[in-house]
Amino acid sequence: MQNQEVFTQVVSAVRAVINVKEEDIRPETTFRGDLGAESIDMLDISSEIEKLMGKEVDMQAVVTHAKTAKGKAATELAIGDLVDFLSLN
Repeated sequence: MQNQEVFTQVVSAVRAVINVKEEDIRPETTFRGDLGAESIDMLDISSEIEKLMGKEVDMQAVVTHAKTAKGKAATELAIGDLVDFLSLN
């Protein structure tokens, strides 16, 4: 699946859980800082992704992937980090 297709699915999952406009979600949008997502929201988002894409999401693996890709600069998970992870797996 290409990144744009994955991005579209992630946006759908996020919007199903968090009341946010589609145009406010960009790859650099952070879950916690920009969207105000809490732990339970992340669990719900991963559940929505599983429904939409048929892929189980291990958020700890996503965080590890982001930290590996960005190095120590990864302080917060962004939409693009999740998209990249899902595109690879």
